[in-house]
Amino acid sequence: MQTQELGFGLYFQRKQLYLTLCILLTLAATCLPGSAQIDNGSIVGTVRDSAGAVVAGAQVNVINKATSVTVSLHTNADGSYVAQALIPGNYKVEASSQGFSTAVDESVTVNVQTRAKVDFTLTA
Repeated sequence: MQTQELGFGLYFQRKQLYLTLCILLTLAATCLPGSAQIDNGSIVGTVRDSAGAVVAGAQVNVINKATSVTVSLHTNADGSYVAQALIPGNYKVEASSQGFSTAVDESVTVNVQTRAKVDFTLTA
């Protein structure tokens, strides 16, 4: 009877060790920083009026010139905008707001892991 108990206990010790190793490997794999590259960029900027005051709520369109994909967003209370996760390439950026003429920058280049800064001054 003693031999059966030793075999049974050894089985559970091995099983417990196996489960512990699996848990530790899973934790190690999820806690280590990933090695994936970030393969996109962004465009940021501020929209102001001709007096230098920020224009909150201005419409900003970021247009990929190769694909015509458009990202539309609005400036925040500080007049700032951020277009994130853009594929590298050439973009056209437009800013407009009611009572102002539309401002356009036709040649904005986005590279991998970069932030292109495009500020606008809107005129009435």
